[in-house]
Amino acid sequence: MPFTGLATLVPRRGTAAAALIVLGGTTSDGVSRTPWWGEQIRLAAGWERTGVNTLGLITVIGIVVGHVAGDVPAHDRSAEDVGGPARRSPNCRWRR
Repeated sequence: MPFTGLATLVPRRGTAAAALIVLGGTTSDGVSRTPWWGEQIRLAAGWERTGVNTLGLITVIGIVVGHVAGDVPAHDRSAEDVGGPARRSPNCRWRR
């Protein structure tokens, strides 16, 4: 059972970063199977293809992390914009 005990997980420093890296890696795996990505690496071979794939992995992870990092402060602002309190966790490290 992969999700056994997930509800009792106590977040430690780095838990969110690890989760985002895993999510970015999984997303990159999906992107690498698209015809678009196949066209991007069509002419690359050997170590060059490995380098291009690695840069693609790093880029997709960066996009996922950037999306989440940009969305958390925006969520706080949008709650305040509609007259509600910002729903910020006491452990949230995002600052405006």
